[in-house]
Amino acid sequence: MTNAQAVASPMVAAEYTLVSPPGINVHDPQSVRDFRTQVTLQAQGDPAIFDARTPQTALALAFAAAYEVATQALMRLEDGRLVLLFDHETRELMPSEEVDETVWAEILKLKNKIVTAQDVAMPIPELSIDLAAAWSRVKEGDDIVARTKLFLKALTPALSPCATLRLRGDIPALPLLAVLYLVRPSAYTVEYADVSGTVVTLFS
Repeated sequence: MTNAQAVASPMVAAEYTLVSPPGINVHDPQSVRDFRTQVTLQAQGDPAIFDARTPQTALALAFAAAYEVATQALMRLEDGRLVLLFDHETRELMPSEEVDETVWAEILKLKNKIVTAQDVAMPIPELSIDLAAAWSRVKEGDDIVARTKLFLKALTPALSPCATLRLRGDIPALPLLAVLYLVRPSAYTVEYADVSGTVVTLFS
């Protein structure tokens, strides 16, 4: 049995929510609020699946909206594979297709090394991380799942508890959402800026 076979499991329900982010004008606060509301309604209480082909900023905002309400989040990669991003409510689900759980397992290990903003009396005011630069330093040519795990491991030492965490740069969808989940506890506010420089608040 290979390592990938050992960690893959048939855990996707026959009934899941494929999150379809609505249109959004990121420069209009009302449009952003409406976007969050619609995604929250889609993902409420269900396993949510995100599509890797969704535009970066919309994908990040949709994931942030689902973070508090979805029981699980998974990503459908461009090659069709499903990867588990988080599981907040482990339960028996109707078998449908195999899911790679190794990214979630890596996140769980790394979370123990992160100091949360609530755990310190005076977190630093802000921290800025260039995701694109960090991603480029991870060995190229690896499978996207394997490279994502290396990316998360390499990025963890750079995290410090802070009031505002500013993330910037375009990276593939899987490592983007995985890092958003990983960093959430380290900051009170998490912002993201794509390659155009457009800034959105994901968590606050």
